[in-house]
Amino acid sequence: MASTSRLPHAHHARGASEMKRSLSLPVIADAPTLPTHTPPSHAAAVPSRSNNRKPPPRLCVRVTGAEVRLADEPGGPSFQTLYTIQVLVGGQELESRRRYSEFRELDESIRAKYSAVLASRPALPRFPPKQIFRPSHHPDVIQERVRALDAWLSAIINVFQFIEVHAVIFLGLPFYLAVRVITGDSGADDFTESRSPNDSPDGIMELNLSAGHRSPDTARLSMLEDQLPRSLTRPGYWEVTRFLAKAMCWHMRLALLVDPCFAEVSRFVHAICGRAFFKPSSIICAVVYLDRLPPPQLRTLLLVDGWQLTLMTLLIISAKQWDSDYPISTADVCSQNWGAAGAGAPYQFTAQRVNSAERRILSMLDYCTVVSQTEYARYYLTLPFTYPLDADEAVLSSRHLPCHLKAGDSYLSVPPSMSCSAIRDPFP
Repeated sequence: MASTSRLPHAHHARGASEMKRSLSLPVIADAPTLPTHTPPSHAAAVPSRSNNRKPPPRLCVRVTGAEVRLADEPGGPSFQTLYTIQVLVGGQELESRRRYSEFRELDESIRAKYSAVLASRPALPRFPPKQIFRPSHHPDVIQERVRALDAWLSAIINVFQFIEVHAVIFLGLPFYLAVRVITGDSGADDFTESRSPNDSPDGIMELNLSAGHRSPDTARLSMLEDQLPRSLTRPGYWEVTRFLAKAMCWHMRLALLVDPCFAEVSRFVHAICGRAFFKPSSIICAVVYLDRLPPPQLRTLLLVDGWQLTLMTLLIISAKQWDSDYPISTADVCSQNWGAAGAGAPYQFTAQRVNSAERRILSMLDYCTVVSQTEYARYYLTLPFTYPLDADEAVLSSRHLPCHLKAGDSYLSVPPSMSCSAIRDPFP
């Protein structure tokens, strides 16, 4: 679990050297620390963005490898190959995964839309053809496609980075970076640390005067917001999200005496983290908050609010405290209707309901969101072994779990094999 990645302290901006991430968990030495609040200074106004602006940096894109997964399809299990895309922009290194079919759709879209542009330029590298006689997960096919897709994607981004919105969406850039790339309102300094809002009197007046004018980029930004993929990943992401899902399943088993569906909880955690772009350290701190909740109050919370709302609220509380990439708000996560895949109708998460749950959880935590470096180090080292729950392990069989859940004076019949989504809201 050694790592060389560096994580920021709470509410502190990061320099370019600190933005580079590795493929493992965050290091212990950079565990979250208490934020230091300084009084606002009205004398120092935020400088204008139009002064001494440098041209925005170009994206450095590489297809570095592939991962083969066994996915559940309607016709039965099948292999899926996800190709890893690494994007280096300014001081940040981002990572996302795309299937071959998504690469092909981007190629067809660009060739149909910009045929004249492509005709006037040197020929792009050849797009790897579809295989007929060999399966897509064959090692030779994967190696050939990684090399071909790497050359093709680098050439496409070099030409269409500032032209085609679908190219930026395809790379999975976080929303605040994608907006700046598409609108041209970006410079080299924007990609090394988050920009603070201009709260000076002149800035507020300028914002009020231009509020009634519709920006020509409004339609393009709406497309970005609607189509920005939720499968965004960071180095170390899937490992810590798996730990959080295991922790939630463990607490649900103890509090509700049911056998939770680990795959469902894990999909939900991935969906939230992919949308809000949380840091690994924030996800670990969410596990700390989950363990701090008193068992009787946690049981009431799970019964009344449901495990999904509880889990989302814990992540939002942790991100507001420890994530300094860009300001996190409840609306960033609640602007979409979330639902675990395969859990039936999408579950509604309004900002009002999340805010109410946030107040309840903070009250249960006695408004203590401080995580010391010692406590963070203990969780960092013991998380892989703390919760004996794994999708591939033998989760407790039905003979180990009671078939009735006591809730006050009534009993809810919950078969041990039932998905945890079945007890999402026993008290509507």
